Amino acid sequence: MKTSTKVILLSIVVIIFILALYFCLPTIPKKIKNEIKGTDYTFENITFNLPHNNYIVNEELTNQLLNEQSDQNDYKVMFLINNQNEKDYITIMRNSDDGYGFIKETISNLKNPFKHRALVRQAKKQNNLISSVFTLFSSPTKEVVLNRNTTEGRLAIYTVDLIIDNTFYTIIPSVVAGEEAALEFIRTVAVK
Repeated sequence: MKTSTKVILLSIVVIIFILALYFCLPTIPKKIKNEIKGTDYTFENITFNLPHNNYIVNEELTNQLLNEQSDQNDYKVMFLINNQNEKDYITIMRNSDDGYGFIKETISNLKNPFKHRALVRQAKKQNNLISSVFTLFSSPTKEVVLNRNTTEGRLAIYTVDLIIDNTFYTIIPSVVAGEEAALEFIRTVAVK
């Protein structure tokens, strides 16, 4: 075989390998590192920690959110606010059984390389975002989807969807709390 033919074949193999990595790497679930059982906060049947111990439950906003969702029996919510900075808050929800099926389907789609890319494109298009990044985390006791959306104003908005003990939770940190709160929650959330 001539040298030019070998170079062409090698180039084709390298391109195919790079394309395979491009499609498959984002779909591999990340292991949750330094996982510990949180003890600082409790909601329903889970415990967790947050980056600061300054968060307190805001009963007024919690009740307001519950009243807005009064048609859903399974829906529970807790609104935590940092007592040193009112713009630093976290909303934690236990969603209905309908949401459980939805998040299981989303996790399944995120594990599929082609559906993963389609899900990202769809999220960007529907919400008019600059970027949308889904990261799948897993451990023996929980599956977590961390979604980072970047708006046109360059604000990073995080959402964490969690399945633990066959229950579906969502955490939405404020822009101020951001990634640090989301990652600490993922690392420390556990069943009581």
